[in-house]
Amino acid sequence: MLADEGLAAGVEALVETSAIPITIADMPEERLPASVEAVGYFLIAEASGLMAALPAVEGATVEAKHEGDRLAIQVTSDAAAQPGQDLETALIDVADRVGALGGRLRVGQAPGGTITIRAEIPCGS
Repeated sequence: MLADEGLAAGVEALVETSAIPITIADMPEERLPASVEAVGYFLIAEASGLMAALPAVEGATVEAKHEGDRLAIQVTSDAAAQPGQDLETALIDVADRVGALGGRLRVGQAPGGTITIRAEIPCGS
């Protein structure tokens, strides 16, 4: 789906098989470079899988949009990481893939539990 129809279609297919409810808040309909789409999809799949493994998670929200010449992807969830759980380490493969394209990945958790995983990936458009 991803290769044939792009990031939006790939993420829609991912949502259908996800272990947790995922809301798509925003997604570019235009095609992006294949490497950007692949890394974006991998990020969303890994982040939602990680969140599904957290206790008491009710779901996640995914947002992807152009911000200048970058694709900004954000995955948020109401779940809270377990004490001592390092989300950045759990996403090291994602960070490596984002970094290989000249992008950056940030992971944060607000007091009370909201987890935000955000990547900015250069896309040349």
